[in-house]
Amino acid sequence: MCLIFTAVAAAVFGVLYFVSNKRRGQGYKSLATAALTCTAAALMWCVDGFAAIAAGEPFFDLSIDNAVLGVIVVAAAVAVFVVPFFFEKRNEKRNHRSSDRKISSEQ
Repeated sequence: MCLIFTAVAAAVFGVLYFVSNKRRGQGYKSLATAALTCTAAALMWCVDGFAAIAAGEPFFDLSIDNAVLGVIVVAAAVAVFVVPFFFEKRNEKRNHRSSDRKISSEQ
């Protein structure tokens, strides 16, 4: 379940990053960081799945404990996105206000 949750989260964050990149001309770094975090976690669980196959177990662990771990990891990735995102937006507004002041003082 961890692999499924993190792979879906990586795809969602990746799509959001590319959409924001097209709309703004540059993507939010926090989206890229969250996508990279989820992609790395999904790759880690792929390796774990292949090790499980080598040990004679199924590739996907569909237990409740594994699902809870997947939810915790995705929640951590959302936190990795949300906290820097607010700082990016705040700095964006600050830069916009300071550029407005410069333009009004030049006129």
